[in-house]
Amino acid sequence: MSPEFELGLNLITRFEKELRAISESPSPEDAKPIIESIKHPIFGAAAQIKAGDGPLKEDILKPLLFLVSNFRELSDFEGTKEAVRELLGLVEKARCSNT
Repeated sequence: MSPEFELGLNLITRFEKELRAISESPSPEDAKPIIESIKHPIFGAAAQIKAGDGPLKEDILKPLLFLVSNFRELSDFEGTKEAVRELLGLVEKARCSNT
């Protein structure tokens, strides 16, 4: 696992609590303040993972890049919630496959 990839995973893990809160939010209005508080670190995580190399890279980038684009507009709230859950599961798998 490259240092960039690991940094990206660490950023996602650091904000796991907030990401889970988004996935459990009843409405976009409830999720918006959480998204605003973490969107820049998540954008950074996407850039680091894209630049790096590691297990499940392409699988992780799919929901992560969806989140990056959707955090700006929040046009697909249910898709956002699903992408967060998928992303967290893939990050956990990537960490397990690297040990």
